Amino acid sequence: MTRSLCLVLAVLLASALVRAEEKKDPAEELQKDTIWSGQTEPDPRLVDRKVKPARFRVLSRDEQKFTARYTLRTGKGPLVLELEGVTKNGQISAKVSKVIQGAVTQDVTDAEWTGRVKGKELVLQHTDRKHMTDTTHFKLDREAKSDSDDVPQEKPKGK
Repeated sequence: MTRSLCLVLAVLLASALVRAEEKKDPAEELQKDTIWSGQTEPDPRLVDRKVKPARFRVLSRDEQKFTARYTLRTGKGPLVLELEGVTKNGQISAKVSKVIQGAVTQDVTDAEWTGRVKGKELVLQHTDRKHMTDTTHFKLDREAKSDSDDVPQEKPKGK
């Protein structure tokens, strides 16, 4: 009888753990001050495609809402955008709230940025008015420590 009771309790406990894991927020890793590093791949239909390094720093997170800084390294210098968005069940929807550095067209700032986050991987996309979609694949970067890759530091005058 004791053996049967232990077996039943073990099955119930295992079942509860599986259900708890299933209810876990896929975007749990998308927390304030986390840094995600990756690269942006332009739409495959573009002739002159150049993959560019990118970074995504979460500035704030309040339940489903978040604010993040998106930095794209380009040949013309960095493009730095602030995004405000929400995440629900791992799906992301965001808009550009501020252009911090660089020049972008209005269709980039007006576009909805969508994506998904699951564990330590984040995919973010935006489509312009010509229906060209840039896709950025990020991984959580626990070794990144500073803002130096997000916004270039100003050089002292006279140097």
